[in-house]
Amino acid sequence: MASSKPARMFPIILDISKLNEIVQILKQYRFPEAKWFEFGVNLGLLYPELEAIDVNHRGNISRCLMECLSKWLSKAHHPTWQTLASALKKIELKTVAEKIEKTMVDTASQLLQYYSSKISGATLSEESVDLLHTEGLISEETLREVKSCGYTLTDDAMRGIYTAVAYDHNKLKSFASILLRSTGTASPNLTSAASVKDVMKVVKTKCNVINIAPVKEVVSFYSITEANPLISDYSTTLDELCHKLKLQFLLDKKLSMSDFLICETIEFVLDWDPAEHLLNDIRRLMEKVFKGLSRRIIVKSMHKGNSIIIICGAPTHLMNALQLRARDNLTVLQEEFALMQLKIGHCKVYDRTIRNKELKIVAEEIEMHEGELIKINPCLNDKESLLDDQVAQLIPLKQKQGKDITLHYNH
Repeated sequence: MASSKPARMFPIILDISKLNEIVQILKQYRFPEAKWFEFGVNLGLLYPELEAIDVNHRGNISRCLMECLSKWLSKAHHPTWQTLASALKKIELKTVAEKIEKTMVDTASQLLQYYSSKISGATLSEESVDLLHTEGLISEETLREVKSCGYTLTDDAMRGIYTAVAYDHNKLKSFASILLRSTGTASPNLTSAASVKDVMKVVKTKCNVINIAPVKEVVSFYSITEANPLISDYSTTLDELCHKLKLQFLLDKKLSMSDFLICETIEFVLDWDPAEHLLNDIRRLMEKVFKGLSRRIIVKSMHKGNSIIIICGAPTHLMNALQLRARDNLTVLQEEFALMQLKIGHCKVYDRTIRNKELKIVAEEIEMHEGELIKINPCLNDKESLLDDQVAQLIPLKQKQGKDITLHYNH
């Protein structure tokens, strides 16, 4: 049996259902509506058709533009965003055309547009909507609009997301992750686990080589006392491994199955040679920096750059607390762990290069002021000497004046 051909995805073929979206996009990019007639000609519409639109809606250029686009969508063979952009270029509207090419012709944007009928109108959780804003997928204004519409992805929200992923393809993955979280499929938890497989899914996504806290949580949650000796043996073996395994053998390896958004990501850059440090140093780092919160940190991967880069993740609701803990322990990080950079979520907590530049500027300013003081000091010294001389001259005069007054009163 012959296999069926896969449905064609790109480029997205526009139809009459996209009319309002096209009008809104043109308005957003400041298309001059007065050029609708010339635009229609370059879209391939016949002059008599455009003339009829002009006669029927004379004076209402917005309506004329809409009728023109409606005719194009109904008659054209495979109308696309690229066709639209090409027509705009022909009438010297290059800026509008380039913006449409960047945001609507882009592959990542087109992928979302392909699934827009399933995504648009979807109702998300409040946390997911907030994450869309935190991850830079929608503006603050759109955030308020989505919340006022019952946490539903409106057309404006989808256009904002198309634009965001077009300019940064990494945001497509963030958007997918947020959608999955909103449906609950990406955040397995023990209370909803209905089988051993579900339980193991929790363990698999929330554990890594130096953090087995979720395994202990499973054992405690289900009161599996028989597992305690196994946990104890595993912990002992893990401790031995952490004290022997050098970081150079873990570089560019995936240490966790969890996926994290940018706002949930922690990135350390340490001035370390991976061949000289052990896995236990990473454990010690987490415990020193984040204290009681370290068991919630998942080490995802390690990479070699100018030094070593450690990528971790943590729940969104803990990020502010983690930033505060890190700031409180910056001195420890610098002195004990040779910290070069630390980024928690979207916040750059520390950058040694920037810090050194700031210190250099302060040192130069101090040096400059010291130079000015040195120049001023001779003048001050001269003035002090002059004052001393004047005081010395005044003393005999005052003494003489005092004697004269005394003699006057005696007489």
